[in-house]
Amino acid sequence: MSGKKQSSQCIGAFALLLSCWTACRLLPGSAFAADTVVQPAAAPAKAVLLDTFYNHETKNGRPYHYTWEDTAQSGFSKLGSVFTECGARLGELAAAPTEASLREYSVYIIVDPDIESEAADHKPNFVDAAASDAVARWVEAGGTLMLMNNNKGNADFGHINILASRFGITFNEDSRNETPKRDLTRATVDTRAFAGQPFFRDVPAVYMKEVCTLGVRAPAEAVLTAPKEAGQGADVLMATSRLGKGRVVAVGDPWLYNEYIDFVPPGSSVENHKAAVNLVRWLLAAAPTSAVVAAADGAAPFMSYPAGTTPEAVGKRVADNLYSRPHMVYKNGTIHYAEACAAMGALQFAGLTRDVELLKRLVARYAPIITPEGDKQLVPNQAHVDHSVFGIVPFEIYLQTGNPAYLTLGKRLVDAQWSAPLLENGLTRETRWWIDDMWMVGALLTQANRATQEPLYAERAGLFLNAYLDKLQQPNGLFFHGPEFHFHWGRGNGWVAASLAYALQVAPESSPHYARLMSGYKKMVAGLLINQGPNGMWHQLIDHPESYEESSCTAMFTYAFITGVKRGWLDRDAYGPAAQKGWLALVKHLDDKAELTDICVGTGQNTDIQYYLDRPRKTGDFHGQAPVLWCANALLR
Repeated sequence: MSGKKQSSQCIGAFALLLSCWTACRLLPGSAFAADTVVQPAAAPAKAVLLDTFYNHETKNGRPYHYTWEDTAQSGFSKLGSVFTECGARLGELAAAPTEASLREYSVYIIVDPDIESEAADHKPNFVDAAASDAVARWVEAGGTLMLMNNNKGNADFGHINILASRFGITFNEDSRNETPKRDLTRATVDTRAFAGQPFFRDVPAVYMKEVCTLGVRAPAEAVLTAPKEAGQGADVLMATSRLGKGRVVAVGDPWLYNEYIDFVPPGSSVENHKAAVNLVRWLLAAAPTSAVVAAADGAAPFMSYPAGTTPEAVGKRVADNLYSRPHMVYKNGTIHYAEACAAMGALQFAGLTRDVELLKRLVARYAPIITPEGDKQLVPNQAHVDHSVFGIVPFEIYLQTGNPAYLTLGKRLVDAQWSAPLLENGLTRETRWWIDDMWMVGALLTQANRATQEPLYAERAGLFLNAYLDKLQQPNGLFFHGPEFHFHWGRGNGWVAASLAYALQVAPESSPHYARLMSGYKKMVAGLLINQGPNGMWHQLIDHPESYEESSCTAMFTYAFITGVKRGWLDRDAYGPAAQKGWLALVKHLDDKAELTDICVGTGQNTDIQYYLDRPRKTGDFHGQAPVLWCANALLR
């Protein structure tokens, strides 16, 4: 039976297949639970969204190549027909994905993201951290994602892997199944060993030409492999994964486009079209209705913004201020941790607002750090928490650009910090029991987890932060500056609140550290709530209203409140108004150059309360500029 004939019989065969699909269960040990019943795919409410933003090629001024409308060999019109014949409706997305744009769709497909030579006007759109966050949240809420890359030289790898790695999948920049001299057998993949997978039932072989291979780590699992073309072992060609309620499938080629969806090499048993029907049925069966996915959009905004106070407007002013200023440096000329914290915030803001020009300027500001001379002159390399935390910057640039050189630098700094942990507790040797450390170490590990998706970094963050919670948190929820320095210094506690809010966003709920982190965070914000002033500010010494109102701690506490409300960790009615008061108070403390006033200078530990009360105040210090950006980003997420 030809593939084309199979497609026309999809609806007619539905009743016959109904009982089979209802009874079918996936193999034990697969990424999809063995007790999950695979239901029939005919669900009219399920909508399939095809990306045309990252794959944006044009011919004669019109989009083509892997679009629903393209009926030539380069198009997806035949695959689209399989979807519609099996009960789906189709859509295309010509912009970067957001939770709002995805919420009406059950399935989202990204295929063959462009490189410069392919994109319209040679200006490719690249997947970035903001888009990856939106897609991951949509998947976590129940969406089904399909990623179809291409072989080396024909697709982007660095940026699409920012998204794919969220699910334990990496597209390797390589190419196999080449067909020199039209040797079609080299692109025929035997699938008989994978008949237990829903994609390959009654499919003895598929045709996949010029495919990139996949790297797979938990929770992802390979569902199609082929013997390596040179040497022993096998290459992964297709994998599945899961996140929360959602599912992901990834394959190293857009193999079901018009040219090959019905293709059967002479004398072969290739059944690409049957595999396409199986895949479509699985995608639709695994996906919820669009109404369920809509829940991913979260609660309605809890803030109102008077003129000039929106996070977009404020964040842009503060980010612009950063790149217009010289580096804040230590005496040896390396970049200070306070600037690193502001740089991370500005880079994230550029990604969230899709401000390409701002991102270019920020990346250019820090580009020297991946050169030998710049590394030596600008990157702090001393084994100290204040120096190691600089790694948050290259990690964020990697997340925004996909440039692996920044990932290498970030990993060097975080791995060096944990190269020889303390024997008595397993913590880094940079541990010194200053509450500031909770951000300096916790943020670096959180960034490492975001960039690599390696669970080890999130686990280390949990271990480290919980040790500090146990040693320094007081019954009122607040923290002493150190074991011997019994004062609730504002910014020191701000580092704690920010670190807990940041780390909890990546900490798996299954981790043995998660419950303690969350309880410590909630205990702290409860203590902060009762100490917030009526104008939204907190004080230099939190529980001493005679001390001055201090802006950097106010920004850090506000960030922790915004994050908790938007994530659903904190009661909206109790903490939402407090977050809004904090944000509006911060905006009032910004001068006409977007520099925050009333920022406590760098502060050591002391046993004399007067030392803290007399600390000078500065304007525009990066200790305060940074958390204003974090707040803007939290409001935009």
